[in-house]
Amino acid sequence: MVFVRDQSGTQTTLTSDTTQWHVYPLTDGNNVIYRKSDPAGLEQQFAIALIEGDDLVSLTAKRSPEPDPVEDYQINSGWTAYTDLGTQQQLHVVTRHTEFSTDGYVDRLGATGEVMIVNAGKRFFSQGNGLV
Repeated sequence: MVFVRDQSGTQTTLTSDTTQWHVYPLTDGNNVIYRKSDPAGLEQQFAIALIEGDDLVSLTAKRSPEPDPVEDYQINSGWTAYTDLGTQQQLHVVTRHTEFSTDGYVDRLGATGEVMIVNAGKRFFSQGNGLV
C-alpha cells in the first residue's frame, strides 16, 4: 500500500515501499504520521513513521504491540506525539516539534527534562514542559 497526497489537485506519492503496509494516516496539513507494518501474518510487526516534507522519518523500531492512531500517535501544528518501547518493553510517550527549517542539535539535557538546542548558531531552551 502506498500513500498519495492530493493538495489543490496536485498529487504527490508519499510512500513507495510496497513490501510494507502504510495505514491509518493522521495529518496536520503538512506532515503525516502513520502506522507502518509487515503484511498480515502470525509474526506481524508494527512501527510508527512520519513524513516530514519530502523526508520519511522512522520514529520507532518495529514492535509487536499494534500502535493505535490517536492513542499511540497524534500530530498537530508541527508537534508529533507517539509511543515508543522502553528498555523493559513498557510504552513511553515521546514528543517532537518540527519548527526549524535547518538542523538542530542537543546541546545539554537536564535531569528533569530541560533541554538546550543549538540551531542556526542560536541556542533555544525548553523547561521540558512545552515549546522550545
